[in-house]
Amino acid sequence: MASFVDDHRRNVDEKGRVIIPSEYRKQLGSEFIAARGFDKQISLYPLAEWEKHFDKYADGDETDPEVRKKQRIMSSTASHVKQDNQGRTNIPQKLREYAGIKSTVCFIGVTNRIEVWDADEYEEYFK
Repeated sequence: MASFVDDHRRNVDEKGRVIIPSEYRKQLGSEFIAARGFDKQISLYPLAEWEKHFDKYADGDETDPEVRKKQRIMSSTASHVKQDNQGRTNIPQKLREYAGIKSTVCFIGVTNRIEVWDADEYEEYFK
């Protein structure tokens, strides 16, 4: 199981790319999932952790409208993303817009995932 801790600030370039902190790169893997978080942030999951997370919703009763809604939200707001050789990743625009990301982000290690917040939003949330 991945175990992420600490926080880091990074700048987002004009193409929406950001350098993933080196402490997170190996555990995250070269390909991972970026998904809409619950508190106006983006959650990054190693593929194995995403499968565990998603299984909580995927195994529900498809005849239940609430289960279908959760499955759709989880699937449609997630994207497969990759790191390049320099540790950069392009955060999908739909996720950047959801999280209100402008120019600086804060990466937060939260046990099995990394949360990516707009730095100003995180400061406000943390108060």
